[in-house]
Amino acid sequence: MRRELSALAALILGLGWFTWAGPGLGQQVRQLRAEEARALSALEVKQALRKTGVRPDEALREALAEADAAAATEQRWNLLVAEILSEAQRQRALALEPGVQQVKPEGEVRFVEPELPALAEALMAAHGVGEAEVPALPLADPWPGVDRRRRARGLLGLVAAGELEEAQAHALLAVTLEAMGEQTERARVEAAIAASVPEKVRAAVIEARLEQPRGP
Repeated sequence: MRRELSALAALILGLGWFTWAGPGLGQQVRQLRAEEARALSALEVKQALRKTGVRPDEALREALAEADAAAATEQRWNLLVAEILSEAQRQRALALEPGVQQVKPEGEVRFVEPELPALAEALMAAHGVGEAEVPALPLADPWPGVDRRRRARGLLGLVAAGELEEAQAHALLAVTLEAMGEQTERARVEAAIAASVPEKVRAAVIEARLEQPRGP
């Protein structure tokens, strides 16, 4: 009788695992592994440092400063691509953008936005590589409220429609290649950050990610 009860209990526990606890815990483990595999961003590390009260060592401080500098330079693209276009071209790009096929990401889009290599290739194919006169950085965003990747897709639409002047195309290519270089540099710097992060801070980053609400 005791053996039968034990077998019944094992069966109930087994059914509970496969129908409820097992899948739930399995999903949690998969999510945890995925978050641990993702690169740590400089912003996440800074937030975790504040939360844990851990003081970064010199290597980590230098890496975080490098990441800030790379991110600031990379953001030049947002302003300059808008400054290079006329107001009419910016409006035209927004009209064309919904019809531009989205570029499939290869790798983490924080470091290599898929539209930038596609844009560089399209500009070189349509206009070649020439002398570029890049305008000065504007004081304010001349194309506010437009998502960075929408800007890139709008530019792809203008290139495909043949609506860029040669000088504009060469300037856009120059700033796009610069942004791609800065993204590569930021990936290198954030790898250095990950190598310097104390385990307590890394754990705080993962915990914060897991606490964020997940989409449907």
